[in-house]
Amino acid sequence: MSRAHRRRQQSVVVALIVIFLTAFAAVPSASAANRHRHGRHIEHILAVSSDPSNNATPIIIATGPIHAKGTDIVLSNTRDRFKFPNGSLFIRHHVNKKSIKDSNDPVTCTFRHRERGTYRVTGGSGAYANARGHGHYSVRVLGVGCSQNQPPEFFSVVIRAAGPLHPRG
Repeated sequence: MSRAHRRRQQSVVVALIVIFLTAFAAVPSASAANRHRHGRHIEHILAVSSDPSNNATPIIIATGPIHAKGTDIVLSNTRDRFKFPNGSLFIRHHVNKKSIKDSNDPVTCTFRHRERGTYRVTGGSGAYANARGHGHYSVRVLGVGCSQNQPPEFFSVVIRAAGPLHPRG
């Protein structure tokens, strides 16, 4: 391959990268303008934990109107408190019972749980005292362990939630 041909190929690759990056960079600004125009403030929540105990405190990453790291404090089977540095959100959630899928493989000692549901922000404290919002969530649990009497060797729970949030009411 000649040197001129390699340079043309490199130029084409560089041009494609620039086009791709320009298009990619334009998408967030267009969606941000659309959100502002329609008054929608979408909050995305990612909660993760590797602690299988009932008193585990998952870590929360919030992106959207609230952009912070926090913790999920479980209040009951249907209520949680998402605690952030500037305040808390109080959440009530309901599982769609038809979405629950559990599996167990006794050969590999692997178990899984999946569910989906809806949530509503019922209030808050601190900077989020008048918060309101709602949305959908999904839960995925994966564990490895053969003994019912011992904690699993590996455990992971990932919760993803998204929906409109107005942190100041």
